[in-house]
Amino acid sequence: MGVTDPLSREVEATVREMFSGGPSSSKTSSKNADSNARDGVDDSKFLPLSPVLIVVFGVLRWIAESNAQIPVVASVVGHPVSKWVLAHQPLVIVVLVVAVVVDGLRFNAFRHRRALQRLVVQATRQQPVWVRVPWWVRPGRLVSARMKLVAGSVIDDNAMGKLTAAVKHRYENHRWEYTVTHRGDRLLITRTPVVPDTRSELHRRLQAALEVEKLLPDAQVSVRSVDDSGAKPVETGFRIAFTGRLKLGNEEYQAVIGNSLIALAGPHQSGHLWDVTWRVDRGYVDLGLKAPLPTRVDHPLDIADDERLHVPYATGEAGQLAVWNISTSSSAPHMLVIGPTGGGKTTLILSVITELVRRDIPVIGVDPKKIELDGIHDHPGVAAVIINPVRAALLVRALCTEMHARMDYVRINKMEAKELPMLVVVLDEFFILSAAWQRMLKSGDEETKDLLKSLDPLGAIADLGALSRSSGIRMLVGVQRPDAQIFGANSGSVRDNFKTRASLASLSQDGAMMLWGDAQVGRNVDASVPGRATATRLNGEPMEAQVWWTPNLDRHPNKWNRMSAKDQALITSLTPDEGPSVTCYSTELAELLRDEQHLSMQKETAPEPTLIGGRTLDTTPEELPDAVPASQLTEGTAILVDRDGQLVEATVLTVAVHTDPDRLGPDGKAAITAVDVTSRFDDTNHLVKDRYGPTEAAFLATVDTLVPA
Repeated sequence: MGVTDPLSREVEATVREMFSGGPSSSKTSSKNADSNARDGVDDSKFLPLSPVLIVVFGVLRWIAESNAQIPVVASVVGHPVSKWVLAHQPLVIVVLVVAVVVDGLRFNAFRHRRALQRLVVQATRQQPVWVRVPWWVRPGRLVSARMKLVAGSVIDDNAMGKLTAAVKHRYENHRWEYTVTHRGDRLLITRTPVVPDTRSELHRRLQAALEVEKLLPDAQVSVRSVDDSGAKPVETGFRIAFTGRLKLGNEEYQAVIGNSLIALAGPHQSGHLWDVTWRVDRGYVDLGLKAPLPTRVDHPLDIADDERLHVPYATGEAGQLAVWNISTSSSAPHMLVIGPTGGGKTTLILSVITELVRRDIPVIGVDPKKIELDGIHDHPGVAAVIINPVRAALLVRALCTEMHARMDYVRINKMEAKELPMLVVVLDEFFILSAAWQRMLKSGDEETKDLLKSLDPLGAIADLGALSRSSGIRMLVGVQRPDAQIFGANSGSVRDNFKTRASLASLSQDGAMMLWGDAQVGRNVDASVPGRATATRLNGEPMEAQVWWTPNLDRHPNKWNRMSAKDQALITSLTPDEGPSVTCYSTELAELLRDEQHLSMQKETAPEPTLIGGRTLDTTPEELPDAVPASQLTEGTAILVDRDGQLVEATVLTVAVHTDPDRLGPDGKAAITAVDVTSRFDDTNHLVKDRYGPTEAAFLATVDTLVPA
């Protein structure tokens, strides 16, 4: 019956290993020896000393106690050494115990040498000349080891990895970790105490994932920041150091890794979102929480002007500035601002205008609503603010002429385009302006129709958007809603030049895709915070930002006296003593600006309101209502419809959008060819059908305060 007890098997194996080299070796031992010889393993056996000493001592005691009269035995007992041993038996027993202990330690070292020899041969195919380990250690514990190899032995990284893994598998535990080092013809094994792992669960998860996936070579995760304001410290930032690789400079690859790290980190208990910041040049990437944006940022007065043509207007994550790069090298020379009424669009535009003037760049404004840019008429550096739609059409055509005149000047005088003085044109409430032009083309007098046809303002804006980068002319366009055909038939190509963008409301999925190229960007803007926006960084990437607070610049007593002292001081600090002038290269633009400045100096009057039926009727000059693309109208919307030359309120009943499936529009969908709108006059209940062009806008009867969700 075979031995089944594990302890018995271990004792049997130990005894067999100790004494298998004797004359009684079994056939199995012979086979093992042959196998070891073939594998190159030294087949030497362990020779214990203590059993011999014990046997000798036992025999002497037996002889001494038996009083045998055999002459040979008597001579042995009478020997001086034997006499001394028998006389000092307690001491001899102590020596024998020590010998047994020493043999046990020697055997422990022997087993380590044999095991290490086999590991080296199996992992590296190299036969150690000798293996040395300390023999005074506890059984089963390896403190260190030295092995000599044949001179000139070569061990590749793969073999070293196998050997290290084998050593760790055999010896490593929760207290010690082992390292294998190859130096010349020596192999060294050392151990170091295992440092208690005090890392958080998230820290360990990040490190383990990076070690398994190998996305970042030699990645090492360390804690960068901790929030210790609560009962327990909470990690808020990590730094991941890595060995540089060429592919890590690829922004798409960075985005993949960054998104993976954010997903792996999961939601933070503070509710803040994770973000990554790459520093490939320094060999690390930071994973940290986005700092909550302030609910108000007053227009800073101490901005570093290292780049005069980088115009900031908002503060984003981690203090980054949202910037409009208007230099000739910019790939986003024009700016598009989208925001509903009351969302902070005018504040953003005022921040941009004041920064432009501070940087010695003149501004021309267009305000078809007559009230949005009302306060900048007298601001230094603002050449004119045009409120009449016809004169606005004259302006954009004059700017187109100015653009060509500037390019001719550069060509003839062999100068660099960047030497031309900058000029920025702000076209606020662009849908309203476009709708006014379209209405005049339909129902205006013949002279106005002919003038607008010859000016073709939408075509002029398209030319400016596509060609004006090298002429020093820049445009900022403000609208209330995103629309694929905002710039008419050429919207696709023109819109690509308006890559500096800001949206001050939560966008619909289509709007986000249209504006940012990502259906998720700009979807969750906190509309309860005035000035909260999605804006572009200098590199063109979108980020959440807080638009700087710039008060209305109007110093008229009726408005100035209502401002706080803080806002008054801010306006005073933002207003230069003398503003920049517009350098005109064409007579058309120069004459138009002179006329506008002359008109602005004429004192305007408005009749006092008349009281009728207990109501106040404001008879100030008519303001153009809000407008939206006709294709965005929905059932029940209150609009203004032309009836006998007057705008009369009506309610939309149906909207039919006609498309051409064979042509693609600027948004990549089937091109819109026409929009049929059926509405009912609220005062007579009569139905009216109107057909709008593909890019035509419709006037709203109420203020447009929302971007469609």
